[in-house]
Amino acid sequence: MDNFDKVLIRLFTSYLLVWCCLLVQPAQADDCSDYVNKATINEIYDLGSETWVEVRLLEPLDSSVYENWSLRLCAKNNNAGCHDYSLSFGEILYQEIYPDWIRVNVNSADVNLQKNGGMDIVLRDQGGQAVDYLSVNDYHAQSTNCLSFKYPTATGQLHSSPKGIYRDPDGKGPWVELGSPGANGEPTEGYDNDDQSGPIELVAYYALEGDVTDSSGNGHTGTSQGTVTYGRAKVCDGVYLAGSGFLQVPDNDDFDIADELTVMAWVHPDSLSVAGHDNLYSFLSKDTNYEFHVQSNGSIMWWWGSGSLTTSAGLIQPGVWQHVAFVYSRAAGQMRIYLNGSQVASRPFSASLPLNSDPFYIGSDKATGGGEMSGRRFYGAIDEVRVYSGALSTSQISDLMNQADPCALPAPLAEWRFDECNYTAAGALAVDTQGSHAAVAQGGVASEASGKVGRAAELDQSTESFITGNDVPMNGDWSVSTWFRMPFTNVDGSRYHVLGAMAGGGHDLLWLDSRNNYRWGGWANSSIATGSFRFGTLADGWHHLVLLGQGGTTLLYVDGSYRDQVPLQAQGNLHYLGTSFEISGGEEGFRAPLDEFIVFDEVLDQTQIDSLYQLQSQGRNLDGSLRAEIFCGTTIDHFEIIHDGSALTCAAEAVTVRACTDADCNSLYTDPVTITLSPSGWVGGDVQTLNGGSGVFRLRHTTPGSVTLAATGNPSAAQSQQCVNSGGSASCDLVFHEAGFLFEVPDHTACTTEADITIAAVRADATGEHCIGDYSFANTTRQVNFWSDYQQPASGTQALQINGSTINGASPGTPVDLVFDSQAESSLDIRYDDAGRLNLSAYFAGSGDEAGLVMTGSDSFIVAPERLRVAATTDGTTPLDNNSFSGAPFWAAGEDFFVEVAGVCSDGTVTENFSADTTLTAMAPFTPATGILGTLTGGPLSAVDYSSGLALVDDISYSEVGTVTIGAEVLNYLGSDLDVTGNSDPVGRFTPHHFLASPNTPQFGTACNSGGFTYLGQSFDYVMAPVITVTAQNLQNGVTQNYAGDWWKLSSGTLSGKSYDAATGSIDVSQVPAGDPSVTELGGGVGLLTFSAGSGLRMDRGAFMAPYDADISLEINVVDGDAIAATSNPVRFGEASAGNGISFDNGKEMRWGRLILNNAYGSELLDLAMPLRAEYYNGTAFVLNSDDNCTSLDLTQLSLNNGVTQVTANIPIAVGTGSSSASLLSPLLVGDANLRFSAPGDDGFIDVTVDLSSLDWLRFDWDGDGSHDDDPKGRATFGIFRGRPNVIYLRETYR
Repeated sequence: MDNFDKVLIRLFTSYLLVWCCLLVQPAQADDCSDYVNKATINEIYDLGSETWVEVRLLEPLDSSVYENWSLRLCAKNNNAGCHDYSLSFGEILYQEIYPDWIRVNVNSADVNLQKNGGMDIVLRDQGGQAVDYLSVNDYHAQSTNCLSFKYPTATGQLHSSPKGIYRDPDGKGPWVELGSPGANGEPTEGYDNDDQSGPIELVAYYALEGDVTDSSGNGHTGTSQGTVTYGRAKVCDGVYLAGSGFLQVPDNDDFDIADELTVMAWVHPDSLSVAGHDNLYSFLSKDTNYEFHVQSNGSIMWWWGSGSLTTSAGLIQPGVWQHVAFVYSRAAGQMRIYLNGSQVASRPFSASLPLNSDPFYIGSDKATGGGEMSGRRFYGAIDEVRVYSGALSTSQISDLMNQADPCALPAPLAEWRFDECNYTAAGALAVDTQGSHAAVAQGGVASEASGKVGRAAELDQSTESFITGNDVPMNGDWSVSTWFRMPFTNVDGSRYHVLGAMAGGGHDLLWLDSRNNYRWGGWANSSIATGSFRFGTLADGWHHLVLLGQGGTTLLYVDGSYRDQVPLQAQGNLHYLGTSFEISGGEEGFRAPLDEFIVFDEVLDQTQIDSLYQLQSQGRNLDGSLRAEIFCGTTIDHFEIIHDGSALTCAAEAVTVRACTDADCNSLYTDPVTITLSPSGWVGGDVQTLNGGSGVFRLRHTTPGSVTLAATGNPSAAQSQQCVNSGGSASCDLVFHEAGFLFEVPDHTACTTEADITIAAVRADATGEHCIGDYSFANTTRQVNFWSDYQQPASGTQALQINGSTINGASPGTPVDLVFDSQAESSLDIRYDDAGRLNLSAYFAGSGDEAGLVMTGSDSFIVAPERLRVAATTDGTTPLDNNSFSGAPFWAAGEDFFVEVAGVCSDGTVTENFSADTTLTAMAPFTPATGILGTLTGGPLSAVDYSSGLALVDDISYSEVGTVTIGAEVLNYLGSDLDVTGNSDPVGRFTPHHFLASPNTPQFGTACNSGGFTYLGQSFDYVMAPVITVTAQNLQNGVTQNYAGDWWKLSSGTLSGKSYDAATGSIDVSQVPAGDPSVTELGGGVGLLTFSAGSGLRMDRGAFMAPYDADISLEINVVDGDAIAATSNPVRFGEASAGNGISFDNGKEMRWGRLILNNAYGSELLDLAMPLRAEYYNGTAFVLNSDDNCTSLDLTQLSLNNGVTQVTANIPIAVGTGSSSASLLSPLLVGDANLRFSAPGDDGFIDVTVDLSSLDWLRFDWDGDGSHDDDPKGRATFGIFRGRPNVIYLRETYR
């Protein structure tokens, strides 16, 4: 057994182990995809020797979305296990008719539709989540956690062993067994299963754009006969016929359709009453096979050699475009006529239509006996003629009828498709397809692969936008069309999201207010107008937006429908795309992806808006063509061929081919590449597939001599191939010898010994095709020289060791004694304490009797590090290794830090020659364990980042709070199939970068609500308490959901700078509780700070002050225990300036008040009123506070004293020999307590004191000591009348 056989056995054993693992590994469970019920598994069938699975898109999805999906098939009794198939390898069989059906060719062993068999399939999205599931015969090898499938996911028990199964109706209905195959032995794939019995093919398609070209690709082009004209028709141009001409297509077997037929066209008759006409206005005809007419009474007639079908009269009207379609299915036994998408006539028929060799006429019919019948010529226009060899469904006819008309659209002033691959370079442009108005990217705009049509511009920050180099004039009527994607996820910057603006300011196309559910409005001449439509009501995903500016009004259309208008129109020169000239509370960027931004210098009508919406929804350009696929990934720089320089004629020589993406081949092109190798003689053929960027192929050449190696590929390389041979030179010549040494050094791990490598002395047998032992070496000890060459990298410091001896790095090498056995075989032990690709050469020169004998041999091999060592630091040296939820070091989520990766041996020795493209990922274990794994951003490392086996990068960031493990991975190192991986110790701890603090709108309660005022010194509280919603965020403003539990560091004790302030006066906050505000953690990185007024706030009551409005602010610094702060610190409620303070629920006026009690005098026989009133200082004097209907007094607050006894006013008091009782109103009425004493019947007095200890804001300095701390007092006197006031002079005049 030679060494090559041993390698094969090892490979087979490895593969067997892999398959065993696949068989015993439990099926993975999938959760629901966001695309559930948007796509389904539709059909499984055999077609000849091939097996297909068909997927149907139930909603339009861009190919960039579904091409990353896959099908996983598991079949009963398939010992090979389950297999995955990518939809990127699927095909759309009929792009024009069925763009939503993708079929994938699968291995027949993965399908089991036998009666006693079974299988299941999961359709998975790019994230591995289930889009749809199918179980056949109740077979479940896979499971899914998804419970949201709308359509059936099982077939029931099969009753036979069908050629296929399908949903009926397509995409949605239950699973049924496929019946008999069609005429060609094909199942019902590619069309409505319930309608047809064979595949539908487009026979001919005449768009009639100036001639009779067949656009189906089948070559059935016709000619114009007589006089015809072409002009604007239903879809772009069509043919106009006036009785003097027609169109004719030569006969072809493709037009001879007997059993399944659809023919359709748009017709526009000018007249159905032409004098001398035959009464049949023929618009399409294959004579006896099928011909279609409009009769003079407006009916539609379908005639063939053995029958006819005619509609009712009056359906076709002159002067109107109408769509007619004719469908025949022999299998269904039905003929149907459709007008404008609706069936208008039908009849049973189940025979084959007669065939003929006549031409196909458009606008006329064949005459009896041959030639064209001029008496049946059509008068009018015809457009969009299609002929199919199958019966289309109603929905398919409707789809074709409703296709967009690209010619309905005017030429744009500017058209930015945003299809550029990136905008990262300084001055990066969004190209104007119309050629004049390229726009420069601003503020870090990203390019997004999945646009609505092609790519899109990702404007997710308020500072991101485009600015035109040459402004677009928009001074008259205009239309603007674009696509944007909901939702708006970023609220940085201004509350206003602006779509675009004119140079110089004052004119915005459209703004959206984030504080009002994204309500829209306009801005023109520095005036604002607000619409009623709110963009926040739109579903997530792409939406089409059209603005029409005309006559001082702007109209809004969304997704093709009119929504709203505002009475102003922006005018000027469009300069800003995705932002505004103005800055109101921050940058006014649009903050959503934009695509297909188009400006027209006229107002589009509804038809044009519909066409634009439909075209772009289908991924088409304005001219109706499909947008070409945009390639933004890496391309192949060159192909690298690695070989030994020498080979044997008796053995297939291994040659490595790599697809390199850079000149030094540090990175590989990993997509599949079809390569053509030369010279001929490659095992498996000269055309091979290169997967993963590298492959080993074997060349058999039985003639001694030199050959030149070459490789070309599809996709092709930008540069010429490069070769690396055993000496490290660039020669592509490979020399074949008849005798030499045959050995293969396996790729292996550094710093380990690869033992028992067989080296055989061989020569070609008589045929020259097989190697046999060179028995002159049998049972001998020979001194063979060995040397090694560095191939990649091209130099190094470590030497290769063979059988314990260090060998030279160049010819003639180092002699090593080898003992050959009876088969002329010996063995080698090889060790290399570094990494890279090397070439080992062997050389023997005979002497004496063997003089002239030269034996050579060589082999390239790869040595990889045992693992990758990964470490994170804050600055390149300080470890970021805190595995706890507290203490240092800590680092802000989203901030860049350093990561070092090194290739090492098992003992930690660095392999200095190692370099490779290295992927970094966040992985478990991570903390908090109950949280989520964040995203690692930065990298990947490229091979050029490594120096002496180490790579240090400084642009790595982690999106979450906690700790994380960083994994490093190199796949297929140098094409060896050796993967080198490694993990870091826990990296962290990570904290939020900042807090987003979102204050609510609090409100105070007016103390005297009915009066709209509050007394100075009177307590007032919140009716809506201030609350700050605190959201922990990373540098990129993403929520750090792991900021919770032990990782939550925000408390009332960490907050600072809390302060109340007022524009006028000062605030007494002595009743606010300690520890205010309270902090509540809600989880997911979110918490609440809730403020309290405690027993109430009060405006200080000092010297007399005129009434004023209390404009109060509250502010605080939101800071946690790690000093992580809110970006908006201090977070403020209201402003301490006139009119801007925290609001009151019914007035914020503050009054300096008092309660006054006046003496009273009166008869002992009458009730006595004693004035007790509320007053306030109006800036000049104290006046009655007639607004006070709020102050409440109880009789127990009044102390009564008659000079002998003292009681509270709720108890009668003696006055002389009688007694008096007090009464009052509570609360006050118009500021008056209406205090009264009942008539006592005898003389006396009552001294009254009002206790205002609970209403101290109404006390006054009655004793003049400078302190407003006195209760009001007064005397009620009974039995005397109040004397006349003092009179100095009195004069009376009498007549």
